[in-house]
Amino acid sequence: MLARQAGIAIANARLLDRLQRSEAEVRRSEARFRYLVNASPDVVWEIDLEGRFTFVSDAIERMTGRPAADVVERPMAEVITPDTLPEAMDQLRRILLDPHGVVEARFALVHLDGHAVPVENFATGVFHEGRLVGGHGSGRDLTERDRLEKDLGRQASELASSAERAHLAR
Repeated sequence: MLARQAGIAIANARLLDRLQRSEAEVRRSEARFRYLVNASPDVVWEIDLEGRFTFVSDAIERMTGRPAADVVERPMAEVITPDTLPEAMDQLRRILLDPHGVVEARFALVHLDGHAVPVENFATGVFHEGRLVGGHGSGRDLTERDRLEKDLGRQASELASSAERAHLAR
C-alpha cells in the first residue's frame, strides 16, 4: 500500500513538473505574440459575431487618432466610414460562411479629425471551445500606397503627354 502511494506521488510530481513547464512555455509564447502585435504597424483586431470590437492593438491610434480603449466595445459602424461599411459587413458575412478561410476586404476607417483612412484588411474566424464566436485579423493603412499610386499615375500621364507633344513636334 505504501509503495502504491509512493508511486502515485512520484507520478503526480512528474505531472506537476510537466504542467509547470507547459505553463512557462505558454507564457513565453504569449509574450512573443504580444510583442508582434505591439510592434506591428498594422492594426490587429478582434470582433464578436455582432461586429463589435473586442480587441484592437495600439496601432489603431496611429491610424485613426483614437486610443485602442476608445475603439474596444464599439460596433464597426462607429469606426468604419459609412460609404465603405458595406464592404466591411460583407467581409464579416464571408467569415460567417467560411470561418476557416482568410477573407480580404478594403474599406476605410474614420480618423478622429473626420478624414477617411483607407485600409486593406485580412480576417478569419475565431473559435472558442469549437464554436465560432467572431473574427480576427489585421488591417494595413493604405494612405501612403494610394498616394504613391496617384503620383505614379500622374507621372505616367505627364510622360505620355510629353511623348505625344514630342511626336507632334517632330
